[in-house]
Amino acid sequence: MKALKARRFFNCLFLLIPLCMLLAISAVRVGSSTASVGSQLDIKARSLFPKLLVTSVTQVDPRTVRVWFRNDYDKDITAIVFSLGPGSTIRRDYLVAEAEEQQRLGPGATDDLLYTVEALTKEIVAVAVLFSDMTREGDKGEIKGVLDTRRGMKIQFARFNPELEKLAVTEPSLMMKELGRLEELAASLPIEADDGSSMSNDLEHGLRNGQRLILSNLSKLEAESRDERVETFYARDGSPLTTRREARVEEKLKRIKKDFKGLQGRL
Repeated sequence: MKALKARRFFNCLFLLIPLCMLLAISAVRVGSSTASVGSQLDIKARSLFPKLLVTSVTQVDPRTVRVWFRNDYDKDITAIVFSLGPGSTIRRDYLVAEAEEQQRLGPGATDDLLYTVEALTKEIVAVAVLFSDMTREGDKGEIKGVLDTRRGMKIQFARFNPELEKLAVTEPSLMMKELGRLEELAASLPIEADDGSSMSNDLEHGLRNGQRLILSNLSKLEAESRDERVETFYARDGSPLTTRREARVEEKLKRIKKDFKGLQGRL
């Protein structure tokens, strides 16, 4: 009788051990919105909006986490604001992306946020969402900040784009001189609203961002203008194709004009 009871006990024990292991694995999967490796980081991520879903958080190195999120709305998202703690946020504004396919987060699409964790950050929270139809959800102050930043950038492009159009009809021999003039103009773009009204910090940030972007592209265009290399490519039939400085500058100028005009229209 004792031997029979002992066998029953061990049979039950062998059944319970796999069940406990299964429950433990399930618990880890349910906690996928938390990154904790070797007790170095314990960062949670969540969204205030049921249709902007945080799908996972992973730790990629001792101080960095990657947060994956998905748009479950039936319309495009153009900006998301993440709170990192008191007074600290990250704004993801898709409209400023250069590639057209990256200028929105479409329905069902996923994206990720790579973040180097600061000492006071315990949780990453999506607190504001802005859509392509200009509807919005969440923190009104953060949404205003996104819109003010966009407005500042739009002001600078509206000021500069007419001058950039003139560059397209400049004689090649005068290109460097005209580029120098444009760089001086861009560097002196006013950091203020056209009507002289008081500015928010976000509007000033947008004005400075717009100016920096303009100057950066002009600098690249100038470098291309100084490059006298003759590049050779080969067509499918093996015949050589060459591009000279003038052609490269013209192509780059077209691209800059298109990007700046597109930004002014989107913002």
